[in-house]
Amino acid sequence: MDRLVARIQRQSRSKQFPNALLFTILGNSDCKPKQIANGVLLFQSGDQIFYWYLLLSGEVQLFLSTAEIKCAKEIKDRDAERSRHDAVSFQNECIIETLQPIALFGELSISRHSCSARVIRPAEIVTINQSHFVAVYNVCVIYFVINFNNN
Repeated sequence: MDRLVARIQRQSRSKQFPNALLFTILGNSDCKPKQIANGVLLFQSGDQIFYWYLLLSGEVQLFLSTAEIKCAKEIKDRDAERSRHDAVSFQNECIIETLQPIALFGELSISRHSCSARVIRPAEIVTINQSHFVAVYNVCVIYFVINFNNN
C-alpha cells in the first residue's frame, strides 16, 4: 500500500489527498491496480453500486444513453449555474465528463449508478468497497463539521 500511496501523491497535481486519508480509503481495497482495456464498461446506469474507483492512468468517460439524454438535459438546465462542465451529445450518448488521473469517482447517496462509465484510454484502476468508502466519507464530513463549527 505504501507504494500505491506514493504513486498517487507523485501523480496528484494538487496533492489533494493527505497520506492518512489515502491509507484509510485504500484500507479496504486490494491495492493492486486493475489493468482495464479501452472500451470496457465499468458500470452501466441502473447497475447496483459495489465500488468507488480510483483512476491511476488512462481515461474514463461518464455518459448517459439516448433514453437518458432527456433527463440529463433537465438536470443540466436545472444545475447550469453550478455546473463546470457542459454535457456533449455524441452518437446517441450524452457525455457528462471525461475523467483523467488521479480521479476518484463513484456515488454516495443512492444504490444504483445514475450514469455509465467506459474506459476510453487503457486504464489502471483501484476499486474501493462502496460501504467502506461511504463510511470514511461520513467520518470526514463529521470531522470537518465539528472543526468548522468550533472556529
